[in-house]
Order: sequence, then structure tokens, then C-alpha cells
Amino acid sequence: PFLRPGWRAWWPGGRLFPACSRVLPRFLTNFRSYCVLFLFTSTEGQPKSGFSNKESVQKEVKATLSKTATLTCEVADAKTEVKWFKEGKLVTSSKTVHAESKGKMRQLVIDSVEKKDAGEYSCEAGTEKMTFKIHLDGKEML
Repeated sequence: PFLRPGWRAWWPGGRLFPACSRVLPRFLTNFRSYCVLFLFTSTEGQPKSGFSNKESVQKEVKATLSKTATLTCEVADAKTEVKWFKEGKLVTSSKTVHAESKGKMRQLVIDSVEKKDAGEYSCEAGTEKMTFKIHLDGKEML
């Protein structure tokens, strides 16, 4: 199935050679050197990047001053790391802001919300990005 017209398969010692991207066998026969290389690409065993359940995520969050606001996304693989941004700038942990990771869930937690916390946030996993907006409850703005 992976041989094309003009390609030749090699069976050293009469057995099928186990093809692997890490192995480059060389055989010397009839004063000619043959080099056989099969390259397989596989994502098996590698963490999947990106998000799952994008449609069900709450992307508009209404927050109340002095209360906790949490932004949540779910990644496709528990090993996936994410980065959080606010208005395009990387969010770093502080006394009131921290990131949490529980299984496939990734959260940005803002304790004791202040006016400056309102705005657009994004969570990036690999090449994918999800955007959230935090709006302050109108009662506290008066």
C-alpha cells in the first residue's frame, strides 16, 4: 500500500523490515549501497492542541465589583498548556488574578473584580484562540 510504481521494498534476511522514522537501514549487495527510509507521520501519543466544546463556552461574562469572575475553556488534551491575554497582553499571576488547570479545564480566576478588569480576554492553545469579554454589572458603575 505504501509502495508506488518504481519503488522497491527490501526484506533483509527474507523478513519484512519494520519501517520506522528513526531507522535508516543500509544494505550492501552486489557492490551497491541501498538506503531504505520510510517516514511516517503520526499524532498518536502526542497531545492534541486546541479546544473542545467551543460552542458551549460562556464567552460573555457579567462580573460584579469585589466578587470573583472566572473565565473557563476546555482543551482537547489534558496535557495542553494555554496562555491567557487581556487586550492582547499576556496575563501574569498576581494577588487577585491566577490561572488554574483541572484535567482538561483551564480557568482564569479574577478575585475581587475591579473596574480595570473589564475588557477582552483571550485564551490561546497552540494556534487556536478563544475570546471572552468581561462586562461589569451596571449597578456598581453608578
